[in-house]
Amino acid sequence: MDTTRAFWVICITLAVVIVLNLGIYAAFSRRKPDSYSQLFGKVTHEMRNPWQQNNAALDELSKRVADLRAIDSVEEGAENQRKPETDG
Repeated sequence: MDTTRAFWVICITLAVVIVLNLGIYAAFSRRKPDSYSQLFGKVTHEMRNPWQQNNAALDELSKRVADLRAIDSVEEGAENQRKPETDG
């Protein structure tokens, strides 16, 4: 391989690495410093209780099912009171 060609390959590789690093730095420098602490707090909260949202949804579903069962049993009791038993 020619030394000038190797030199240009190294220069182009370094330029690509520098441009990528500048792009990453620019993307992170646009954020506010508070957003890092909020992001870190959110991540640690998720790590402590990763299924919190699922548990809340299941609790709500369980409550709604219990309410429907209670309504169903009340309606069933009312129907039994209205129907006279026949001893056919």
